[in-house]
Amino acid sequence: MQQRNKGTRLERFISDYVVLDIETTSNRIYDAKIIEIGAIKVRDGKVVDIFESLINPQEPIPASATAVNHITDDMVQDAPTLEQVLDDFLTFISGEILVGHNIASFDLNILYDAIEEYNGFILNNDFIDTLFLARKCLDCIENHKLETISTYYGLDISNEHRALKDCYLTKDCFQLLQKQYEEHGFIKGKKNKLSIDKRGIKYSDETKSLQQLQGFLLGIIADNMLTEEEILALNAWMDENQSLKGNYPFDRVYGALERVLDDGVIEQDELDSLLVIFKQFTTPVNEENDKICIETLKEKHCCLTGGFSYGDRKDVEKLIRECGGICDNTVKKTTTYLVVGTLGSDNWKQGTYGEKIKKAMEWQEKGSKIQIVPEECFISEAKKLKEEILKTANQEEILTVVDLSEDVKGWKKNLQKMLDELIQEKELPEHSLYLAQNSGRMSDRVTSYSVCIYEPEYPKIPNRKLDYSRNSVVMNIKERKDKLELIIGNSQYKSISFSGELEAKQLKSDKNNIHIIFKSDDERFVEYVKLNTEYRIKCYSSKASTFGCCSQFVECSDARKCVHENKLYSMACSYRKNLDKGKIFYGKNRNID
Repeated sequence: MQQRNKGTRLERFISDYVVLDIETTSNRIYDAKIIEIGAIKVRDGKVVDIFESLINPQEPIPASATAVNHITDDMVQDAPTLEQVLDDFLTFISGEILVGHNIASFDLNILYDAIEEYNGFILNNDFIDTLFLARKCLDCIENHKLETISTYYGLDISNEHRALKDCYLTKDCFQLLQKQYEEHGFIKGKKNKLSIDKRGIKYSDETKSLQQLQGFLLGIIADNMLTEEEILALNAWMDENQSLKGNYPFDRVYGALERVLDDGVIEQDELDSLLVIFKQFTTPVNEENDKICIETLKEKHCCLTGGFSYGDRKDVEKLIRECGGICDNTVKKTTTYLVVGTLGSDNWKQGTYGEKIKKAMEWQEKGSKIQIVPEECFISEAKKLKEEILKTANQEEILTVVDLSEDVKGWKKNLQKMLDELIQEKELPEHSLYLAQNSGRMSDRVTSYSVCIYEPEYPKIPNRKLDYSRNSVVMNIKERKDKLELIIGNSQYKSISFSGELEAKQLKSDKNNIHIIFKSDDERFVEYVKLNTEYRIKCYSSKASTFGCCSQFVECSDARKCVHENKLYSMACSYRKNLDKGKIFYGKNRNID
């Protein structure tokens, strides 16, 4: 799921704000297209300005959507597109606190994605969700839909589910709730004093409350099923502990509950979904992790937590280093494996896990591929890797640039010529595509060849020798008398379209790769290698950290393409991704405001 850095959800009543509502083609965020935007500006409780526009979604409106909001294809046929409307809408809401019903999980998410796509910046207005407010204040109604709340207060709900009408209903409900409950306060924070548990460990009230949440979740999932009563009880506890907002996993649990309780009806499939989510929060180290297979630890970042039955933590770190891994003291974005000791720790704040596991789970939520692995599984896999390393120590290969002067058959020269031409065509750095040879450490015998993409460091470092750690291998090639055997990853092989017949096979001993056989004099050989190289260039991920744009953003905009001298390094530029899609934010060709 996409991570959105929206504004802060406020927990107070106010008198100056903008109420907004959108109508869409679907109630699923990632499918929904906006077909109407409505907004009203309120000052001291009174409407002082209005924004309203139908939107042409540039696709047919489903009958199911029309049945709800009564907006038809004919009505939006001559309406502006969303991209044409956004500038005026953003001006209208600039600097405003936004109020809406269920905007936290629906309206704002859709608008956020659209604004980021068309305008290139983040919608970060603070907001108040009247759905959240109603759940806090009104426990005497069957559900907390806008229609139900409006009916409760005796408001006219005719023409509901049109954007501007819903804005007025939301404003009226907000003001009536304010009148009825403001004197009691919206949410009251709690002081954060230290308390001491039975082991003598000092914990803040905040930590103790998070432990209570952990206990609550463990209790309701113990029988491997959830009931409506348990969910409502959990939601009531969450409402009473809003001071935990901003802590993991409180926000995620609360968000999951909000989505389920949104329509006032709890379905069985929603309960099943919550059960899976709660299990992830309470037992991040589970039996499923025991099935993990670690192919290599070379240059992989590992972090340890808890006590280990294997021995002292230094013993585990030594094993990792012997396998070529890197040991981190803290969990980082670059961490690949967080290894959890079997003995655990009395200091774990969550009872079943501590800060490192919590941090790893937060990184996972942001899309990181960090894996939380139990000790038994990790040690077993690491021992296997160590044995393999010892077995192949004398057979380790050394990668060097091919000496083309000794190319008798000529296929290496033809291949390097193609790679040099590709460098010119793609405007890549000098020597960034080349053919390398692999030879044994204990002998000079060449065992195979590799087609490599090399990303030079930027800025350039004078007299720097080739750093083979910055290579990406397109494929390996083995010379077999009058034949050449290309070894290509399965997914890459499936992604290449080639018109001619190929002799392809998959070995039982090498399930990750496809082996393609060409005769040494087959002219199609170079053509096929070129297609694979172009594919890998297109999919290339720079070894540099992602950055917004470099100092040449205006020059790039005027040229309608990246003009950076190192086209591999610039793959890390997020503005280049916009340029490649035709979105230009600067210069004479600017087409995005």
